[in-house]
Amino acid sequence: MASRLLPSVLYERITAGTATAARRAAALRRRREDKSSGNGRHAPSGPHLPPREHGRINPFLVLGGALAAGIVLAKLVEWRVHAHART
Repeated sequence: MASRLLPSVLYERITAGTATAARRAAALRRRREDKSSGNGRHAPSGPHLPPREHGRINPFLVLGGALAAGIVLAKLVEWRVHAHART
């Protein structure tokens, strides 16, 4: 009856909300059943990350080297430009 009285878009939005509520209720029921049975999910026993590589260069060292190279290059360019000044 409600589908006849309401426009179809509005009816779809209303029924979509009830479907979401039903999904949430079903998820809560499953979670409650898992806890009561004792076979629920458990926290991981340890980290699941791959082992870290030990041969890597420190990124701050790379950044510092790039900064130093940039400063040296800027000084070199400025020195060469200064040698050929336009007067």
